[in-house]
Amino acid sequence: MSGETEKEERHRIYDDFRHGRVQVLVNCMVLTEGFDAPWAEVAVIARPTKSTPLYTQMVGRVLRLWPGKESALVLDLVGASANKIKTLIDLEPGLVKRIKEDETLEEAVLREEEEAEAAGEVPARPGSILFDLKHRDVDMFSASDMVWLQTRAGILFIEAGGCIISLFRSLENPTLMDVVGYRQGDGLPTRHSEHRNLDLPTAMAWGEVVAEELTGHSLAKSASWRRKPASPGQIQLAEAFGINVTGMKCGAVSDAISVTKASDVMDQWAEWA
Repeated sequence: MSGETEKEERHRIYDDFRHGRVQVLVNCMVLTEGFDAPWAEVAVIARPTKSTPLYTQMVGRVLRLWPGKESALVLDLVGASANKIKTLIDLEPGLVKRIKEDETLEEAVLREEEEAEAAGEVPARPGSILFDLKHRDVDMFSASDMVWLQTRAGILFIEAGGCIISLFRSLENPTLMDVVGYRQGDGLPTRHSEHRNLDLPTAMAWGEVVAEELTGHSLAKSASWRRKPASPGQIQLAEAFGINVTGMKCGAVSDAISVTKASDVMDQWAEWA
């Protein structure tokens, strides 16, 4: 299945998969969003990506609960899972020493607190999970491997190869997002017709995919070029924008320049878009 597969043919394929007449679906960036088959148990990842949201969308196809489904298998053929697969202990470091088989994080915390209290070591703490459960907000953008920036008005974007890839509220549904692209000299920013009306994680994933395809250098936060000294050309351009580059490395100067340029375009466009 590809982006060129006709709508009627897609529906036929989905129906065959749903009823077991087809065991395997092979696709290229088609089933990462808007496709729900919670009975699926195996995901073969054959597309390399450094985008954490995109990776999450891909493996998420088989991580949903379904009656009788006890496990899911992710076969990573390209190393996309590196530094992305987390255990419960990774997600809440220091909260528990170990998690037993078939034990939830909540159950592990309760068990260890009860064991410590019984041993007279540490009494159950007020506000601990033994007393009440709390949730934590997760900042998806800080968790992403890519450098997401914000314009002065707060619009999220990635600068990629002279292009600005940003996320705007959907015109049709303000609770959803559109992926918007802009290249210097191309006139007005344009909403990608195939990446509209998306939830935030999906819009973020598609934004990173578009950015990956446009640039010839790494957009990762850990990219080695970001830690190098700023070049004379960078410093000259930054100073022309009124940016104080004292003590800033190449990555920080690049980000500051990108924020200035993106703000000039995107913030003004947002006023009437």
